[in-house]
Amino acid sequence: MFLEYEIYYWLVWIPITYFSARKKGFAGIILCHILIAISIFVADVILISQAMAKPNWDGTPDMDFVFMLGMLIRIFAVNIVLLPAAILGWLVKRADENT
Repeated sequence: MFLEYEIYYWLVWIPITYFSARKKGFAGIILCHILIAISIFVADVILISQAMAKPNWDGTPDMDFVFMLGMLIRIFAVNIVLLPAAILGWLVKRADENT
């Protein structure tokens, strides 16, 4: 499931997650997870649209309820995987504030 996204997605998502949590704290964590959810939505819609635009498209995959449910599960799962980077950034921010 996670390997569907190219490595460059992860190379962007991880630093965004870490640095937004480090700069803005909890609000940064929320903001970055929303931005990542939007990027997953855009990537999935582009991917499925390209598949549907092929001349020999046979009806699958399509943008139905199952696609949307799968996309929501991927958004949730990717954000859970990125949570350690967010927590690390938040802890570094707190440590910097205490020194």
